[in-house]
Amino acid sequence: MSNRVIDKLSEEKISYKNSVYYAAFLIMVLKGLCAYSELLLYSFTRPFMTFSNLLFLFLLMYKMFFLQKYTIRQVITIFLLGLVTLYSDRVTDMFIFMPNLLFLASTQDVDFKGVIRKVYKIEAVFLTIHVIIYAFLWIFNRDILYFSVRMEDTGYKYRHQFLLSHANSASMLVLWTILGYLYSEYDTLNKKKIFCAWGAYVFLYLFTDSNSGLIILTIVSILLLIKISYGGVIDSLVTFLARYLFIILAVVFNFMMISFTKCTGIAREIWLVINKALTGRLLYGAYAYDNYGYSLFGQAIYNRKDYWQGMWIDAIPCDNAYMWMAVGYGAVYLFVIGYLFWKYSAYAKFEEKVLVIAFSLYTMMELYITFMYYSFSVVMLMQYVWKDRSLKGKFIGAGYGIKRQSLLD
Repeated sequence: MSNRVIDKLSEEKISYKNSVYYAAFLIMVLKGLCAYSELLLYSFTRPFMTFSNLLFLFLLMYKMFFLQKYTIRQVITIFLLGLVTLYSDRVTDMFIFMPNLLFLASTQDVDFKGVIRKVYKIEAVFLTIHVIIYAFLWIFNRDILYFSVRMEDTGYKYRHQFLLSHANSASMLVLWTILGYLYSEYDTLNKKKIFCAWGAYVFLYLFTDSNSGLIILTIVSILLLIKISYGGVIDSLVTFLARYLFIILAVVFNFMMISFTKCTGIAREIWLVINKALTGRLLYGAYAYDNYGYSLFGQAIYNRKDYWQGMWIDAIPCDNAYMWMAVGYGAVYLFVIGYLFWKYSAYAKFEEKVLVIAFSLYTMMELYITFMYYSFSVVMLMQYVWKDRSLKGKFIGAGYGIKRQSLLD
């Protein structure tokens, strides 16, 4: 058989693997969109959810067992993490960790950038439809619309959610759709495209008033503009932040969470100022820790209104995922994500490192990072775990005294 025929068969096999992965990825994205959408909410029935979950599981399990190859170490690692995620899903009563693990374990031979290129376009169409219908209803029948409400010093502030479940949900979908565009179209980016992407978000921000996304997209846009304008001047900084920012922020916020009840005087006042700047995120994390303590593999956190430390706590909507994982989801996931970023960000491309930084910052502000088919930075980085052994001994990216090692070590 000629080399040309062999190459063609190999390409067809990889394309098939990629199609299976894309189908599973799209199922979870569409299921999530149905759950967020007021227009599609009636389609989010239990039979629909069950069928979607089973089809998703079938596709990725099929890919893992029949279309991938693993080392013994990888099999053991996936098996142990599988037990942990099953336990976490059970005790927290959430179907979150297992889908994430399956995405991570099945990225072998996947054109992940190609997958995101298709997905962001579907999300963009979905969001555009919602914005258009929302604008129409705002003009002709705004009484049927729902709003998100934020309590501020000046009173209640109404935030537009564009027929989605919450203004923050709308912001998340817009942010990661734009980040998907910047990532998958990076090779053709220019200053005009970056400013247009940023401007599109700013326009919707005027209605959603979600600061998290604006801050992160602004940082990402600045990094990309510097890269386009000045080449590799910030490569070392970006590599450092991609590898260590998640770990640094996890330590900082967990320290602040633990220290809250022990602070008095000026220290407590400083803590409260920081908490106000982060719109109450630290307070809820401290409350959860004080009442439930750390959990390595996850525990059920029950929502309730409580009077604590001289303040009313309205349920536990802690949006800082560094603290929330440590108390509720399971601190083990902080270690896993931190390890992946530390080890494999060094091999990543510039645009991938920037998305790792965006994920690390977003973890500080929102819980949506647990849905890794939207906030896809962790899954994206898994490509480097499966690299061929032809890369053994190679190190790609700016170095910090790191020993050269195999991507599969």
